[in-house]
Amino acid sequence: MELKLFSLTLNNFGCYYKKVRKPNAALKYLKAALNLEKADKGITKVELAGTYLNLCAIYSGLNRHFDAVQNAVKAIHLVKRSLRYIDKNKSNKNAINRVD
Repeated sequence: MELKLFSLTLNNFGCYYKKVRKPNAALKYLKAALNLEKADKGITKVELAGTYLNLCAIYSGLNRHFDAVQNAVKAIHLVKRSLRYIDKNKSNKNAINRVD
């Protein structure tokens, strides 16, 4: 749980620095959040996808569109996997699965 909260805090710092137009600082915090999220078995695919989308926005703002698209595609794949899991387990109340 501590890793999840720390990665959320880093993600929030990334969003803050995007808002105040400091994209390089935002990128630093979002990359750190992503690294923690990848190591945390308790993170959901949807949460991980959100970080990839935040990275996409920063890369796009830095005119690094190839990097932006790569992160967007990763987010899309994660969300699709979650939706397939939900479809297979409609009766399960905790249908948002964990990262494999």
